[in-house]
Amino acid sequence: MGRYKEVAFAPLEVTPVSAEALPSFDVVLCLSVFHHWVKHHGEPGARRIVGPLAARTKRHSVFETGQPDEDAAWAPNVSFMLPDPRSWIEGFLTGLGLARVRCLGAFPAAVSPVRRLLFVASRGDPETPLPSGS
Repeated sequence: MGRYKEVAFAPLEVTPVSAEALPSFDVVLCLSVFHHWVKHHGEPGARRIVGPLAARTKRHSVFETGQPDEDAAWAPNVSFMLPDPRSWIEGFLTGLGLARVRCLGAFPAAVSPVRRLLFVASRGDPETPLPSGS
């Protein structure tokens, strides 16, 4: 990664088993994958992936997922987020120990007209400000 000495990228299939073997990270990006994990591993399996990722997050986690109001074959799989996906996601992230959760807004998705919610969550020093939405 050029001039950055503490940056790494590795192609890895993240599963409930492989998530347990990951190291810790300053920032974790969990973008547009949670609903696929639910589809392939069920809600409990997806939680067994995100739980270790959250536990290994030193500072911030950025989270966005498909939502149950999208017109997609996988949407019924995430119906457990109803009636309010925003509240469900906030509670989910808080329940993982990422106590400071902020919704940055709703943004267009490439595959759906539904605007997806984007969150940043932190477990760091309470005095460190979270990134803010525009």
